[in-house]
Amino acid sequence: YFWLRPFEIFGCDIRLPPNGGMSMPEIGLSEKDLAYAAGLFDGEGCVSIYKIGNRRLNCALYLRAQIVMTDPRPLQWMKQRFGGSLTQRKRQKHYKVSFDWRLFSENDLQFLELVRPFLIVKKDQAELAIEFQKISRRNKRKKNNPDNEVKLDLYGKVRDLKLVSYAAA
Repeated sequence: YFWLRPFEIFGCDIRLPPNGGMSMPEIGLSEKDLAYAAGLFDGEGCVSIYKIGNRRLNCALYLRAQIVMTDPRPLQWMKQRFGGSLTQRKRQKHYKVSFDWRLFSENDLQFLELVRPFLIVKKDQAELAIEFQKISRRNKRKKNNPDNEVKLDLYGKVRDLKLVSYAAA
């Protein structure tokens, strides 16, 4: 990657891309960093494929990886290392304030490929999401996309994995 505009956050030299920093920063990630990120994502994260439109082939599908927590510090750590956005959610009655870290498009793919070897709970979802995003890269058109049949199949598989119940050991 060709990165520009270096600056420092909490002692980490981060190089942001020309588009303003929504892409993944390039910093040295240790195996320990990747394992921590994978554990955080495995426990608190979510892999989702969203469908916009109700026609089978005339719909838009997109991937989102996110983590929602009430403590923003781990999410700030994730944003420093993997980019994306960090927002405070509107407080719901009887709930603590929560924070939402999200990745977009290519960052989803890069992040999931980096943490995949360390995932346990979300490994199958991540592998389907990686396949989905690679197909999405091939053909950027959102509607009337010839790859929509394959992407819709992956959408269904990710959704089905979220319904699987695991018995306590």
